[in-house]
Amino acid sequence: MHCPKRLETITHRIAAHFLPFLIGDQCPDITVSSTAESHSLRQIIEACTHNAESIPLDLPEIGAFTIKHLLLSKALVEGGTEHTVYLAAHDRIVTDHGINNQTGLDSAFDHEEHQVFYVGIVSSEFLDKNVTQERNNFDIPKVTMKQITKAAEDAAKIYLADPINTLIEAKAHTIERVVINFPRYSYLVQDNKEFARELPLNSKTEEAIYQAMSVYDYRKTRDLRRDLSALVSAETDPTQTAEFKQKLDQLTERVGKQERASLAEYVSKRKLIIDLLEHRLGFEDKDKQRLYTEEAVHKVICPLKVNSGDIEYGNHNLWLIDDRLAYYDFWASDQQIRKYAKSSECNDRPDLILFQGSNLLQRQGTDQPIVIVEFKRPARADYNDEENPIKQIYDYIRDLREHKVTDNNGRLITQIGADTPFFCYLICDITPRLKSILEDYKINQTLPGGRGFFGFNDTRRAYVEVLQYGQIVKDARLRHEAFFKELGIN
Repeated sequence: MHCPKRLETITHRIAAHFLPFLIGDQCPDITVSSTAESHSLRQIIEACTHNAESIPLDLPEIGAFTIKHLLLSKALVEGGTEHTVYLAAHDRIVTDHGINNQTGLDSAFDHEEHQVFYVGIVSSEFLDKNVTQERNNFDIPKVTMKQITKAAEDAAKIYLADPINTLIEAKAHTIERVVINFPRYSYLVQDNKEFARELPLNSKTEEAIYQAMSVYDYRKTRDLRRDLSALVSAETDPTQTAEFKQKLDQLTERVGKQERASLAEYVSKRKLIIDLLEHRLGFEDKDKQRLYTEEAVHKVICPLKVNSGDIEYGNHNLWLIDDRLAYYDFWASDQQIRKYAKSSECNDRPDLILFQGSNLLQRQGTDQPIVIVEFKRPARADYNDEENPIKQIYDYIRDLREHKVTDNNGRLITQIGADTPFFCYLICDITPRLKSILEDYKINQTLPGGRGFFGFNDTRRAYVEVLQYGQIVKDARLRHEAFFKELGIN
């Protein structure tokens, strides 16, 4: 442990250590001396005390109280972590009560070029009469003690209005960031500063504010459901009364605010996903000019090596490719065909395959189509006969024909017959070599708007769309443009 050598430093350390005994009105006059110099503890405390102010404390039911507000230099507060209210008797400190949580101030703050901590000293004849013989506590009922400390805390908050308001300003900015990131809570906040005042004063970080908002959201949702239930289950029929209509209008407005906020968060998350996909289409390492792999892109759209039975419903972003894909009941991502195609021995792993979806891709009089999605690395140009993506898709179709598909529990999902149609997506960047392959396989009809190419192979009963990554990003933004604009996040 470092031992100070300068007498002034030693005197400061003594003052800090015995501060509660020295800040009362009956502070003893103690001098610390050496052969060369001397320092007064009282003078050091006076020099480190700023903005002292004594005011009456309003407790008419108990008696006349006074609170003395002090700001003490940080160096004088040993440990430097607590703003404190002291209760005194006969001008001597008896008990202390930290008020960091009550004020929201958990560190020193600036005052006239000093870093200071707050100290409040409460005194009264009532405390003088009720101090214990040992002078380390008060013989006062808990309810009364709570009233005294609450009044002292309230007085301290008024005295500390400036630093607390500075804290509120900072919290308001933090609240704004939280709402931007989690719009579902936007309905809770009409004014950032007012909401900051409603929050627990010690809720200052983004995480703490998010937690508080979660609690408020839960309570409002609970109260809304309770009020709706009470309105619906009223014993008499109030539907024709003005009171009923007024309550119904109020509840409808409350529901609307929450639903709009939930939609805002849903749309904001989609924008983040679109932005992430766009980012993955560029360089992973700019210095080495290395692009992201197809796996990195695949992960944005759907997790790898899982199927729909392994993760929560909707935990994918298939809507980036086509909104209709979100309605498929069973899908497998980067899994061997033999894992879901009963009796198959094929170890090939289509990037993504979907079964049993909505009828949006189904033509009347045909089986429901199986959907295959294959990803290729952005800007890839080195295709060869062995890694021909169209041949790869057709091989998957051949391996899947005449097989039953089951889920993780062995339940039959579908039977793939000889006439079952396939709807296939190749997601890539169309380079000259790939375009040549598409022409060879007659996948060369231009999609509307130049989005890519399509073609149909009658032998394999397969419709194939080739979509460019950039166009997928563009289309996704266009589909959400009105929502982004409304939220101001476009």
